[in-house]
Amino acid sequence: MLTSLILATTYDPLKVASIFGDSMVLQRERKVAVWGWHEPGMKVTVTGSWGASASGVTEKDGRWKVMLPTGKAGTGYTLGVSRGALKVGFKDVALGEVWLCGGQSNMEWPVGVVGYNPPVENAAAETASANHPNLRLITIPRRGSMEPLNDVGATWARCTPDTVARFSATGYFFGRELMRRLNVPVGLISSNVGGTEVERWMSDAGIQSVPGLRAGAQRRLDAAKSFPQALAEWEQRRASVLGSDDQAAANLDDSTWERVASVGPWSQVPKLSNYDGAVWYRAEFEVSVVANCVLKLGSIDDEDTTFVNGERVGETRAHDAERSYPVGSRLLKPGKNVLAIRVVDLQGEGGFRPNFNPTVEIRGAAVPLTNWRMKAMTGGNLPPRPNAPATASSLYNAMIHPLLPYGLAGFIWYQGESNVGRAQQYGESFPAMIADWRKLFGQGDLPFYFVQIAPFTGYGGTAGAELREMQRLSQRVNNTGMVVTTDITPNFADIHPAKKVEVGQRLASWALAKRYGQKVVYSGPAYRRHRVEGNTIRLEFDFAEGLQTDGKGFEIAGADRSFYPAQARVDGASLVVSAERVSKPVAVRFGWSNAPAISLTNASGLPGSPFRTDDWLLTTAGVSY
Repeated sequence: MLTSLILATTYDPLKVASIFGDSMVLQRERKVAVWGWHEPGMKVTVTGSWGASASGVTEKDGRWKVMLPTGKAGTGYTLGVSRGALKVGFKDVALGEVWLCGGQSNMEWPVGVVGYNPPVENAAAETASANHPNLRLITIPRRGSMEPLNDVGATWARCTPDTVARFSATGYFFGRELMRRLNVPVGLISSNVGGTEVERWMSDAGIQSVPGLRAGAQRRLDAAKSFPQALAEWEQRRASVLGSDDQAAANLDDSTWERVASVGPWSQVPKLSNYDGAVWYRAEFEVSVVANCVLKLGSIDDEDTTFVNGERVGETRAHDAERSYPVGSRLLKPGKNVLAIRVVDLQGEGGFRPNFNPTVEIRGAAVPLTNWRMKAMTGGNLPPRPNAPATASSLYNAMIHPLLPYGLAGFIWYQGESNVGRAQQYGESFPAMIADWRKLFGQGDLPFYFVQIAPFTGYGGTAGAELREMQRLSQRVNNTGMVVTTDITPNFADIHPAKKVEVGQRLASWALAKRYGQKVVYSGPAYRRHRVEGNTIRLEFDFAEGLQTDGKGFEIAGADRSFYPAQARVDGASLVVSAERVSKPVAVRFGWSNAPAISLTNASGLPGSPFRTDDWLLTTAGVSY
């Protein structure tokens, strides 16, 4: 909680939460919260140019909040916040539909070709055509915190090819479809981080609501508290391995250093092929005219510190990032100059990019580096840098809590891959997170539409199938809906399917039908119930008009719980399943594998989810956070 002392030293005399800004979208036709910080006891007034105004008084903790009525959808508005002569204003404000896009890497995966592999389908064309003034985007910075944060630095922007390139593709295609079908402005808040468990997105209260999460959350918290000491010890060890900067001195006697014809990956040097530590390199270059220059070193794995004539000119701690360092003319001298580079590898491959010759660029001309020498430091291998423990609630604290209670139309979510090893427990955690967010945003049972994880061969056992089942059952939570992706995942070895257009459109169909009342088909066949009929089991479905299947992916079991491949035939709005080896069936499973190649559709062509009719213990039961 912020104190008045912190407010006095951290915030301007009148501050508005950074989720509010130029080009933002406010949820239409509702009272929406607008908040910020100021001196306690002061009256703050918020005015919208659509003809609304509301006031509130700053509390003892320095926070003020007002509930401002919004009007019908539109653009070109302004929002003003004032206290006496102090004023803060925002322009290009729109009223429309606001959705929060959360999850892990499949939600994070961007529209543009910006280093994510593979890019989404037709990424270049989709990016180039993304000029939508009424679609507004904001991406929440990726970070975690052990305590809830009150503000987050982010900026709203109109959707253009530049702003959409790094924005969530699933979110963008969802929002674009809503904008086109509803003909209103749409605001998308992208808050997601790849490779993250659902527990990191839950508040502490949400974690405490699930008994099976409490002990694991406390263990991670205890480890996080001891992390600073572990990191300090590692930094001390790192310093001893790296050695001093004396190796960079211009007049250093390096006659005993090993001469090398060129630089490259350490894997090409036998004694460095399994080395994690520091290696110094020295080279020379000749200049006839002293002028500003640029060092072009290419990419280096993992870290470097670079010197010219004994003075540091650049340092990068980033795996494989390009090194391009400007060097002022004051550091150079006519004739021979000395370059020194300390390269540090922490794990795996190390060294320079293969087949690349570093150079010095002076007035557009490349000057070669010659007389290369190298020396591996004797401090020994450097152990891997300790990683900060991924504590429960850490992403909620930094990337969701600062958004409370921004006015929303609902949530879309694409996550689960990082929870497959604890699929059974996900059946508790995920519904608890939905309830947690709804309660904290304080706007009722907001729609929560999510994407079932795609087929992927990389999961162990049947954990992927079990996680999909827990997601399917999560639809029991009121006002939720699930998108199935079994038919739009051509490469089962890729956990990041490229068909994000279809994912976004299917999420939009749920919203258009359930949130906005449009006549849109939004679901494939959904298993409802079953009954045993002699040596067969009849399966009944919702959304069963035009039911079709190729019969693949069905299994049936008797009381011994041993499943055998089965045949399935369509009988009206039902499926009848049987197998010669099972005369007294009790249960059916469909698509029960990590990467099911299955077909179950209705007249819309939308796929039905994998499912099971039994409630037998899963293989992930008992695996806890």
